[in-house]
Amino acid sequence: MAEKVSILVPIFCVEKYIERCVISLFSQTYSEIEYVFVDDCTPDNSICVLNKVLEKYPQRREHVRIIRHEKNKGLGAARNTAVAAATGVFVMHVDSDDYLDLTCVSDCVDAQIQTGADIVAFDQIKIRSSYQYRETKPDFISPTDMCLNIIRRDCPNGVCSNFIRKRLYDDNNIRVEKAVSMGEDLIVLPRLLYYAKIVTNQHKSCYYYDNTNEQSYTSSFSETKAQQVWNVLDYLEEFFKDKNKNCIEAINVRRLRVAADHIKSAAISGGHNDYIRGKELLVDELLPSYGSYLSGALRLGLRLRSPLLMRYFFKSASHIKTILRRLKSR
Repeated sequence: MAEKVSILVPIFCVEKYIERCVISLFSQTYSEIEYVFVDDCTPDNSICVLNKVLEKYPQRREHVRIIRHEKNKGLGAARNTAVAAATGVFVMHVDSDDYLDLTCVSDCVDAQIQTGADIVAFDQIKIRSSYQYRETKPDFISPTDMCLNIIRRDCPNGVCSNFIRKRLYDDNNIRVEKAVSMGEDLIVLPRLLYYAKIVTNQHKSCYYYDNTNEQSYTSSFSETKAQQVWNVLDYLEEFFKDKNKNCIEAINVRRLRVAADHIKSAAISGGHNDYIRGKELLVDELLPSYGSYLSGALRLGLRLRSPLLMRYFFKSASHIKTILRRLKSR
């Protein structure tokens, strides 16, 4: 008998994107799917679009639930609501401005059956405004190997490009902590991997990660959102401190990378000079031990020290990087 798979979808301000998303979900070649949509008090017509698309897939209707939050709670809470409502043996998270290859669920099920994996990782394709590129995950040899890669951010680290045994959530009470909408995947996936026994990869099909939605949860920099990421790293350090020393090292790598990225984003945004100076102290502390994990361009930009100079440097570096990726994608 085919195992039921729950696809979990948070909805907030995705009227332009959700039709593409749900068509990819309702058109999956795998039949035993339930769909849990969480309306996080979206102010637009996203739910109307969802219902109109659903009319074209009557065979899916009885397997669809739409749960509405009474107030907007953020992405982390929406993910928690969806996980709690899911009844499948496995779950897949899909953000409503993204979409899947039509055989993605079937490919993950096949990989799971062949290996007995608790988590099946798969690749993602990042979509920019004028180009796209594939991010291929390494073939993980163990849950610990995958966990270290995820924490260090050596590969895509979102829950969305993973096929996850639901019991890992339930048996270990793993949820996103309250008020976390930035870094919500990082607070969950390493803990799931700690309790997983077997992981594997499938590279046949992909998750399409759309980076063009300016109203997404992760599209802009703010110090309040940034602080949530630091809180997540503190939480992970507390979780792993008596469990795995290698994970603590990986968290230090992630701290350096996050500090560097936040300095870059804050400099480009402007008006965050005090925040930049505070994170420069952390970079100075971690760079001697973990500097090899940063790109040469990022290390050079951090040495400028002037937020204004960093702003011009990082904007130029980002422009060059975009050009190179666009050329490579042709």
